[in-house]
Amino acid sequence: MKSSEVLVADGQIETFSYRGNCLTVLIRTDGGAFEVIFHTVLGMKATSPEGQDLSHLAESAESPYLVETCRAAEEPADGFKEFSFISAWNDEPLLTVVAIDVQVSKTLR
Repeated sequence: MKSSEVLVADGQIETFSYRGNCLTVLIRTDGGAFEVIFHTVLGMKATSPEGQDLSHLAESAESPYLVETCRAAEEPADGFKEFSFISAWNDEPLLTVVAIDVQVSKTLR
């Protein structure tokens, strides 16, 4: 499932964990639970994302944070994307991830 197919509106981030170079985020929505796994993570920033209501998952191939993160990691920005879970209340990112790709699957949790 593609990240753009995940409807996170009115959902919440239950947990997130980083291991190796992968970040796993568990999202709970009215439509069920989803496990979102980001691969080849270069960087992330979080602002108390757990339990916050979400609006959507934004995806960008060009952003200042993406460029800055790639430069710091001495990696070319081509191929990396910035993914941001956006707050339903203030339209600000709660969790932002710079990674090569993302895999989304429905889970029974």
